[in-house]
Amino acid sequence: MKLLSKNDFVKINGVWEAKRDGLIKILSSLPISYTWEIKEKRLTDTYSEILGVLSISTGSIVRKSDSMGICEYKELKGNGGLHFMNARAETRALKRAIETLFGSVINWYVVNCLK
Repeated sequence: MKLLSKNDFVKINGVWEAKRDGLIKILSSLPISYTWEIKEKRLTDTYSEILGVLSISTGSIVRKSDSMGICEYKELKGNGGLHFMNARAETRALKRAIETLFGSVINWYVVNCLK
């Protein structure tokens, strides 16, 4: 509870979503082991696409989530280049995987703390 703050969340189209920093706080503060592995990467001059797998484990329990992140060059609006496009695609893939595996934690915080 003390780890997360309202600044770790943003309301988009009426729905609360955890920001990357909030998701990383959730992932790194729990007594679990995790790995993030990029399985496929596609980078062109117009878009970047990342397919990654987040694996978390505690004892003998292992959970995995595959996720994809895409960023188009036109989203950057002239700020940054291919590195930023690729980094944003990877961040989106990781964010989706964390949201999938820790959705109940996120939902509890939103319901109880972000009214």
